[in-house]
This record gives sequence, C-alpha cells and structure tokens, in this order.
Amino acid sequence: MDNLLVTLRACKTFGPYKTAEKEYKKSKGGGRFRKYIKDVNYVKYYNEAVELSAIYVRALHACYLVLKEGRDFTDRQKKWFLRVVSDADLSCPLKQDVLKKAKAAVKKQKNA
Repeated sequence: MDNLLVTLRACKTFGPYKTAEKEYKKSKGGGRFRKYIKDVNYVKYYNEAVELSAIYVRALHACYLVLKEGRDFTDRQKKWFLRVVSDADLSCPLKQDVLKKAKAAVKKQKNA
C-alpha cells in the first residue's frame, strides 16, 4: 500500500498523468486524459492482481506442505509450479495473459 501511495503522489508531479491533466484543463478531455484516466478500468487491473497474488500464495503453500512433510518435489510438481508461477516481472508485466495462464494451470492440476 505504501508503494501505491508513493506512486500516486509522484503522478501528481510528473509523468503522463500530469500531462493528461494539463490537456484536460485546456481542452476538456484530451487524448491523454482518455488514454490514462477516463478509458482505463484500474479497479479491474487491481482485482486481477489480487486474484493472481492469491493463486501464487496457494502454489507456494503447496510447496510448503511438501517440504513440511520432508519430501522432495517430483518433476510433475516442479512443472506445475513453474506453470502457475510465471516468470513475468509483475512490476512491469510485459508477458500477456499471466492471470489466465496461472488459472489454467491451477484448474488443470485440480482436474488431474
């Protein structure tokens, strides 16, 4: 939450959001305002991030249970974990459909 607040405070000072605000004040709804503020559903992205985090925590818990029992991971378990927990950099997710792929891997494991 602290990092979110820092980011939001920084947006007040510089960046595309500040430029969008200036455009909006000039023309009452410039292109950047629509691109970065009006036409973006940030709540949707937030909800997806929370859902992805929950999936990652469940995958980590599955690993914890294996280690707690003193067992080693099978190749199948390792492959499943790597399918669920993407190697995408979540601070700047360039990889597409990270959530979709994680959900599919979890669903496949449940059906197996």
